[in-house]
Amino acid sequence: MDYTFSKRERLDPLSNAVVEIYTHQRRGLTVYYWPKQRFKQHFAAFLVHVGASKLQIYDAETQRIVKLPYGTAHLLEHMLLSRQRANTEFFEALEELYEAGVDVNAFTSYDHSLFYLNATQNAERAVESLLSTLLSSDFDPDALEREKKVIACEAAIYEEMPENCAFLAAMAALFPGSAISVDIIGENDSIVDVDLRLLRTLHQQAYSPREMTLLLCGDYAIESLLVRLDKILDSLPSPSLGPQLDVETEELASPDIEGVSRVYVELDSRKPYAVLAYRDPYFDQGQKLRGIDRARRQILVELSLELLFSNASSFYQRALDAGLIDDSFSVDYQCYENFATASLSGYTRDPEALMKMVEETIENRHETEDLSPLSFERQKRYLLGTYLRDQDSIDCISDWLCNAALLGINRMYYASMLKELRFDEIDAALESVLINSKVALAVASKSIKRR
Repeated sequence: MDYTFSKRERLDPLSNAVVEIYTHQRRGLTVYYWPKQRFKQHFAAFLVHVGASKLQIYDAETQRIVKLPYGTAHLLEHMLLSRQRANTEFFEALEELYEAGVDVNAFTSYDHSLFYLNATQNAERAVESLLSTLLSSDFDPDALEREKKVIACEAAIYEEMPENCAFLAAMAALFPGSAISVDIIGENDSIVDVDLRLLRTLHQQAYSPREMTLLLCGDYAIESLLVRLDKILDSLPSPSLGPQLDVETEELASPDIEGVSRVYVELDSRKPYAVLAYRDPYFDQGQKLRGIDRARRQILVELSLELLFSNASSFYQRALDAGLIDDSFSVDYQCYENFATASLSGYTRDPEALMKMVEETIENRHETEDLSPLSFERQKRYLLGTYLRDQDSIDCISDWLCNAALLGINRMYYASMLKELRFDEIDAALESVLINSKVALAVASKSIKRR
């Protein structure tokens, strides 16, 4: 068929699966397609590298750098999927697909927005309609005011969620005055004065095909779909040749913390919810991690924390027996381009006692079998096995594709990176993230007991 996408393929050496990669030669849209023949479910997602931590853009009309209020990227996400558009030509097709059972949704994180759909029929048409919708900035003024009210309702709900309040309080202590400490939807009516012109300026820069990645998994008629996408892309006006400032990420100030910063949030919670958060000091001098290096650090630290604190660890059993945690307890590490955090969180009867047990576990980590070469190799085998099993699930493959695209790597690197990890790197990772970092303990509770 006649289309202007170039094609290359990548082979996963562990499973022999092949991912097809297409790039539009004029508009730059990249498509990752993981074929799953004879599967009824179809997944598609458009990944846009603009999230809540992107705070300034270049306005070509005024030739000035414009600061974006907190929550602007999330508001734009809402507007793009609004059922009320000034130009309904594109969205009418998507409305029909809603009626046919196509599930379309979206979310915004700190560094990206993702628009995704699941379908068992009409999948190619759904992808075509979604792309058309995302490329159009014909917003309705009435829809803008309505979406602001919807977001205000979201904010009211999030303000009553202990896990959300404690997490944001911890981030405010570790990243003072930054977007990381603010809810993705904004704060204190920050989006009230956002107008259509500002949204269109952000849309013009962030939602160009060259800045978007399309991820597909399922049994698509890929040739036919590419022809459809080609027609949409070729119908776009020529891109502006004026100065284009990348949507900048803010610089992160280092907090003035000695010891542990304790933050308390009064909230009507059945029992205290605690977040013990660590700011990864790797980024404190302005360093950035991209691609393979970022992915490798994510895997390494994540594996280290799992060995020491997962529900299979001796720590978990001791804390459970002592009544300090329940099944809400979780361990997490999130590595972004310019910052990273490790956190342990959950409901607890005594946040201070839980933090003390965590500190003792870290200090005595060399004395536990959880952090041994045998446990390390066992966990690697488990992760590799999970990786292979996940390839029988379109939902799991979709998650893998999205994470790999966000990191800027080929998903096929995961298995080889995991195999190459060495045990001696585990202790170094734990020490670098948990020993020499800034620490915050945030507690959301009805009755605050400070120490």
